[in-house]
Amino acid sequence: MSTPVTESDSASPLSRNTLTSVALVALWLGTRALMLWLYTERHRYIVGDVAYYFNSLSAPDTETLREYPLPIVWFLRLVHLISGDRFPAFEFVFAVAMVLFDIIAVLVLARRSKLSAGYWVLFTAAIGPLLWVRLDIMVALAICISLSLLGSSDHAAGAFMAVAAGLKLWPAALIAPIASPRRAGLRRLTGFAVAGLVLGLASLLFGGWTRSLSPLGWQSDRGLQVEAVPATWPMALHGFPDSGYTVSYTGFNAYEVFGVSVPYWLHVSALAFLVAWVLIALMSAWLWWQQHRLPASPVTSDTAHRVLVAQVSAVLAAILLLLVANKTLSPQYMFWLAGPLALGVGLPRSVLGRSVAYLGGSAALIAAALTQAVYPITYGSLVQPYQGGELATALLVVRNLLLLGLAVGGVVIAFLTARRIGR
Repeated sequence: MSTPVTESDSASPLSRNTLTSVALVALWLGTRALMLWLYTERHRYIVGDVAYYFNSLSAPDTETLREYPLPIVWFLRLVHLISGDRFPAFEFVFAVAMVLFDIIAVLVLARRSKLSAGYWVLFTAAIGPLLWVRLDIMVALAICISLSLLGSSDHAAGAFMAVAAGLKLWPAALIAPIASPRRAGLRRLTGFAVAGLVLGLASLLFGGWTRSLSPLGWQSDRGLQVEAVPATWPMALHGFPDSGYTVSYTGFNAYEVFGVSVPYWLHVSALAFLVAWVLIALMSAWLWWQQHRLPASPVTSDTAHRVLVAQVSAVLAAILLLLVANKTLSPQYMFWLAGPLALGVGLPRSVLGRSVAYLGGSAALIAAALTQAVYPITYGSLVQPYQGGELATALLVVRNLLLLGLAVGGVVIAFLTARRIGR
């Protein structure tokens, strides 16, 4: 005899969904209110980059903001057009645009998982109000949308990854883990190629070869930025008096460390960067091979889910590798991790998988909070010319070691999840 379904029983799933939605909105509003207070009352000076953008727009596209690809300049010109030639209005419109990008990301993730959306809110809040005064939320959003579309709209998934690459170049590496020899993977490659071709031709048309390639030259000419993982040892020594290590603000709009071992660590960074690209290629090839071994017939939903987990894991590992190997690591780069991490905590179905995802997600949250603790909270102490503050130096060292551990763990998990695809 079947048990009758009561009205309260049938309504409970809707009630739970409503409650989680309300909780998500409350979490977003609460964290953003705190971030707004920190921005307006404690760390107003972080608006410096926005002022730099505004002041640079008086020059033509071929001469301004040469460290950024041209699509970034076009976006900033749109903000300038809307706000007029007044910096307070420019700052406001810029911040509103970043808030809208943030909301879009939360909505995109909430369609898949409220847990994923909540993680995005917490992770970005941990990095702080920098979210509203830097451009990297745009890159994070494009990656997030790309990964969210895997398996449902593959042409668009590839196109959004091309948009991310058009904004910061390096996300071009992320197409490799989400492509595959199967039809879905080939559709992503097609979407990426078409969107990338359009953006590339537009950049060439309006900026020419020299301006289109200038971001690459800018990055290669830079020194060792104080927050970079390869700078950890020099910066640790810089924290002691009379160490011989100094910190200076350079023409690359960043604080860089100088001292006897810095050339060595620059070589280490270059080698690590090469190793990172090799590992990304190996992870992608391993993913391709595991998918190639699947039956030609349509895969089951469980297999498709395992493929998605492996692809998100590989993208996350690739971003971590590029972060820890690079000689530059500005705090806003941490936003790049938000989408893969958010999706990653919501995907696993097994107890072991959830445990690993929650452990990694928690460690990443700590790394994000330490990033805000370094910049802007203790940054003035960190970048003193001849001796960094003890607390600021310790926070930076711990954050960098944590990122290094996350990168190693991310690579291991990426290979293991890919191995499980055909099981």
